[in-house]
Amino acid sequence: MFIFLFLFTPYILSDDLADIKTELPKEESVKTLEPKTDIPAAELTNTELKVIQEEVVPNNTTELPIVDTHIQEESPLIEKSEIVPDASAKPVEPDFEPGKLELLDKIEAEVTTSTQDSTDVQIITMSDIKKRGFDGGKYTLDDLINEALADNLGKTFKINLTDDDVNKYLKRANLTDKKQLKKLTETWGYESLEDFYESFKKIYRANTALNYEMSSQLVVLEKEIQDYYEQHPVYKEAVYTIETTFVLLDSTKTKEELKKELEEFAAGTKNLDYIIWDLPITIKKAEVTDSSKFLEDMAIGSIYIKELNDGFDLFKLIDKQPDITVPLEERKKVIVEKLQTQKHEQAAQKVNDNLHSKAIVYKPDQKVPEHISELGL
Repeated sequence: MFIFLFLFTPYILSDDLADIKTELPKEESVKTLEPKTDIPAAELTNTELKVIQEEVVPNNTTELPIVDTHIQEESPLIEKSEIVPDASAKPVEPDFEPGKLELLDKIEAEVTTSTQDSTDVQIITMSDIKKRGFDGGKYTLDDLINEALADNLGKTFKINLTDDDVNKYLKRANLTDKKQLKKLTETWGYESLEDFYESFKKIYRANTALNYEMSSQLVVLEKEIQDYYEQHPVYKEAVYTIETTFVLLDSTKTKEELKKELEEFAAGTKNLDYIIWDLPITIKKAEVTDSSKFLEDMAIGSIYIKELNDGFDLFKLIDKQPDITVPLEERKKVIVEKLQTQKHEQAAQKVNDNLHSKAIVYKPDQKVPEHISELGL
């Protein structure tokens, strides 16, 4: 009988419930049980749940279910009522102090290349640009985009690098201490030594692929060397070897008399025992001052007389090497290097343009490239 009443109690009308209560003994009140679970007070605010709860009553009373307005644990035999949230309740505050937000990193570009076998995607971030400067150079976003394209080219060439390859390069740079290298990589912004090694392999693979792709375009022909030599002549600077001396004016002669005597000496018609030349010196053409331009027109063995307030300076030209064109054989190596440098820049630009035409380079602040559909991406 008890079970039957428990199951059907939710359907008892309120009038019937009132009649049942009046039949209970008046001298003894019925004690209700406390809820089986502790529910925080905050969760009970403005929440109404009707729960049928089984009560323990004295022996001299009839065992009947009691309606309790307290919240009870959920039972499979109890229907849930709708929970009505309190509109006046304050929103839950975060458990941390609000502070200034800082940008940790940012995606700067996405480089996608596609072949018949696979599609390669490389993400370039703001921190990648900073880390790339570990070699002391300054790099831009475009530099890293070009490097990523060349790295993808290296992958198509199956260029594989190992840690030993990186170690060989680091050894030439005197970076063999792993602890020291790890500290340096952390300073450069790398998360770990392994992260640096992978970045280095990417750089090495990119450069190797570029050099391989450009090698056929760096051959310098003999005709190109000859044409460059004729169009860009180089001269050896003229050199003058001279002897000098100073003749002081004294009271035995007037200045005009001394000058005439020196002119006869310079012409070779008179010998002067008091003329003593200093040791020979060599002067390059670029070192000749405006006041000494006369050296350029002097003949070997001639003497030039320069008048001063207290006497005369004498210049004797011992030897002279005029401006001459440097022979081709002396310049050939330098010319080849210059032509290869020019060809390298042209070839690099050509290869780079070709790589860009076969790839998708997307920057968040730019529109999506129009030729994506053409590449099948």
